[in-house]
Amino acid sequence: QGVTALRGAKSSVPRLLGPRPVVNMATADRDLTFYTHSLCPYAHRVSLCLAEKAIPHKREHIDLSNKPRWYLDLNRRGLVPAIQLDGEVKTELLELN
Repeated sequence: QGVTALRGAKSSVPRLLGPRPVVNMATADRDLTFYTHSLCPYAHRVSLCLAEKAIPHKREHIDLSNKPRWYLDLNRRGLVPAIQLDGEVKTELLELN
């Protein structure tokens, strides 16, 4: 009954922010590379954001059990998700979403 009672109910919390603006971070002259692993739930979240915002990007799968040296040089912690844009690497989830 709890779920069916909520159907059609309006929230009492006003929507102050409105819809999220679409920010196109990557363009023809700005390459965005998304470093991911298929089993990482945090990477899935970033992937969904990239898809929702229709941001063009290159996807690079990282084997977390055998991290490539070039990835550790790029991202010292070796974690995913990570995004590289204009030579700058972002690894914190809140920065990525």
